[in-house]
Order: sequence, then structure tokens, then C-alpha cells
Amino acid sequence: MAVMVLALSLSVSAVMLAGCTESGAETQVRTDLESMRTLDLDQEVTEELTGMLDKEGRSNYYEFIRKAGEYNYKILETIDNKDGTTTVAVRITSYSFGKAYLDAWSDFLEENPDGDFDPADFYTELMEHLSEVQGKEYVTDVDIICTEDDESGEWTTDAASNYELRNAMLGGMLREIASLAEM
Repeated sequence: MAVMVLALSLSVSAVMLAGCTESGAETQVRTDLESMRTLDLDQEVTEELTGMLDKEGRSNYYEFIRKAGEYNYKILETIDNKDGTTTVAVRITSYSFGKAYLDAWSDFLEENPDGDFDPADFYTELMEHLSEVQGKEYVTDVDIICTEDDESGEWTTDAASNYELRNAMLGGMLREIASLAEM
């Protein structure tokens, strides 16, 4: 009887542990999301942008970069696709940088009604708005496509090239920039 109770409790423990394990795709998604916390902009772009900003503007820029990496994520579900890939659905919660971008653009236009565009003035205004964003209110779900290498068993994801993921991490800012560019 004691042997059966022990065997049963070991079986239940094994099932409970199995329910908590992650798939290789989920593990790779977590690894990629953690590695993307540091926003790496092109060195030339960074130098050009920070070169336009005064000391306070550069401080605001680095505050924005820090906040951009503070997104939260939660894996919602993992789906094996018919084409051999795996989709990992993730909920991203981040600062509302898209709203801050629109606010900065509106303020800039109000301060420059004649339509003169001075990039240094705009980026100073933008970095001030982005650095002052409070509270993570931008929430969106994103699908990340994962592929397992048949030979090595290693997983790769489309996280680095996934526009929707990058937009979510940046609180909708990429989509707002694109919509303004279309005008």
C-alpha cells in the first residue's frame, strides 16, 4: 500500500512538473525578449541624434532608451503550425511612447506654426516627451514565429525582424510615426 501511495505521488509530481515546463520555442522567445531590452540603434544614427541635443536632451534620450527596455511580457499560448513552425503568442506591456510621440509632434507644430522644421528642436521636444512617460499603459498581443533546426534542435525566432513586436515594445510609436509619414 505504501509503495502504491509513493508511486502515485511521484506520478502526480511528474505530471505537475511537466505542466510547468516550457517548450524550446517558449524558451527561445524568452531569451530573445530579454536580449532585446537594450535598444541598439545604429551607431551613426545615435551619434547624429545625440549630436543635435543639448546636455538635457541627451539625458532625456538615455532615459527614453532605459524605459524602452522596461517592457513586461507574458507568454499566452504556443501553437504548432502545419508548416512546421511554432507560434508563440506574447502579451507586451510597455510605456505609451506612441502617444508621447504624437504629443511631441503636436506641441512642436504649435510652437512652429510657420511650418519650419528644425530637426534639433523637434528631437529635443520628442526626447523630453518620451523621457517623461509614466506608467505602462500600452498593452498588445504579438505572435512570434519560431523555427526548430532539424539537425541541431536549436530554435530561432523572428523577434529581431518582427515589426509588430518592436512596435509593441516601443509602445505603439513605430505605428504612429508611419501614420504621420503617410499624411
